[in-house]
Amino acid sequence: MKKISLFLVLIFPSLYSFINAQLIINADHWPYGIECIGNKWYWSVGENGTWGGYDPNPIDSTWDFSLGPTASYASSEIIPIGESLANLSREPSFIEEKIFDNDTTWWWESKDSSAHYLYGFTIQGTNIYFNPPYRRLYIFPMMVGTNWNDYYSWDYAGITIYDTIQSEIINQGYVIVPEGGPYQCLVMRCYESSYGEFMGVPVVDEDYIIYQWIVPDVGICVNVQSQNKETNPYYTTYKDFFRLDTANFVGIDKKMPAIDPNKVYLKIRPNPALDRCLLHFALSEKENVSLTIYNVAGAKVKTIVQKTLNEGTYIYEWNGRDEKGHKVLPGVYFVRLKTGDFTSVKKVILVK
Repeated sequence: MKKISLFLVLIFPSLYSFINAQLIINADHWPYGIECIGNKWYWSVGENGTWGGYDPNPIDSTWDFSLGPTASYASSEIIPIGESLANLSREPSFIEEKIFDNDTTWWWESKDSSAHYLYGFTIQGTNIYFNPPYRRLYIFPMMVGTNWNDYYSWDYAGITIYDTIQSEIINQGYVIVPEGGPYQCLVMRCYESSYGEFMGVPVVDEDYIIYQWIVPDVGICVNVQSQNKETNPYYTTYKDFFRLDTANFVGIDKKMPAIDPNKVYLKIRPNPALDRCLLHFALSEKENVSLTIYNVAGAKVKTIVQKTLNEGTYIYEWNGRDEKGHKVLPGVYFVRLKTGDFTSVKKVILVK
């Protein structure tokens, strides 16, 4: 696994388009699509909290989200399309698998040179099909001033839900997140409304304001969603707050800088953790790797990795369970990383 870094911007300026220092994101540098299968993002997440609100900084200033909520986690991965979706009127080309609070949602998507589309989703075994013209999550090229509106509907349990999405790129600058930075970014603001009635009675009536900080070749670095019925574009109370923690991208090794041989590290996020955590480490050369969980008594709880790995950056998940699949008790545990002559032991706390 390789981490994106500012090295890309400095060494490979041809990856980006500028007009008078204007950042433009094209489809070729948007890391979603059938050519991006295997790309994966991990997020630190806050729910129903407060933040400083969107700061309309002058163009090319920096938004620092390196610190923020870590109450839970989420992940998103581009995976191949399944044959079971062949009955869609316009078949997607890939699936985005989203995991949040142990719930898995599949978004059915495609991308061409003009837009990144969403055709529907599957949640808790139920397929939701959008009626044409579907939703454009992003359009290309994107730059400050780009805006688009989408109007579509979908049916659920005999109710037709009508969605209205107004999206606009409102700023550009640099963003810092736990994954890294500063990265050159665009800031997108969306007004999203959903409405549906049953026998004349509203059963869905939602209005949200969403901000995203998006980066070429990285994707979404920050996503903040307001509470329902928020009207203040500078709201300070959010429903969800996602910050990019780690990203694993395929097919970009040739663009990456060499790993510093002095930086063999072990990171644990989040820590404390609710019921699971992500274990990050890097190798400067091919090594025999052992990554193991122990309890406070020194007894082995679970072996996460026991194999030879090539040079690179890696991430593994510990799901808070032992070798037999039993959920461990809340408390203090230790993660030991051993690679050749290097050993690192770090504490992780599991909470209820």
